[in-house]
Amino acid sequence: MLTDTFRRRPSTAPNTNPAEPGRAQNSAPHETAASAPGHDGAPQPTMRRPALVVLVAAAFTVCLILGYWQWDRFTSTGGTGQNLGYTFQWPLFAAFVVFAYRRFVHLEDSTSTTTTEPPPASAVTEIPIDVLPPRVRLAPSDTLGTDTESRQMAQYNTYLAELAARSDADADAATKQVPPAAPHD
Repeated sequence: MLTDTFRRRPSTAPNTNPAEPGRAQNSAPHETAASAPGHDGAPQPTMRRPALVVLVAAAFTVCLILGYWQWDRFTSTGGTGQNLGYTFQWPLFAAFVVFAYRRFVHLEDSTSTTTTEPPPASAVTEIPIDVLPPRVRLAPSDTLGTDTESRQMAQYNTYLAELAARSDADADAATKQVPPAAPHD
């Protein structure tokens, strides 16, 4: 598996044109590099990201080491059942890292062979209005309770609205009262 992971594949298929024996030529221009067949007709694996392979190998090794460490803690005099649980949990994490990498490679290969076409113009791109239930519009007085805190909150919000309106009116008046600048000589 690892040797296939790092094997490079030629970017073109072997020459099938007998008129040009020395030149490699694509057998099908629509084939991508991931789907181009090799010499035996089977698709060749693409070069995987070496840094990702190293990361997966390191994570796998660290998870196994941590599992062994938890086993060592469990077998010591102060070991608990929690350590035993972690002993089995860390190898599962290691297996998940390998599974996730293989799934990533599989998905990468499957998407590289398919072409992505834009959806047709007749495709639905919005949610129809009647799909969701209508929103109930509540008046502000319906959302406030009858307790003292709610009344005080309503009074405070009214006060803030008045201040904002007054501030906007003062700003408008100030911009109207600014005298034009005198020309400089």
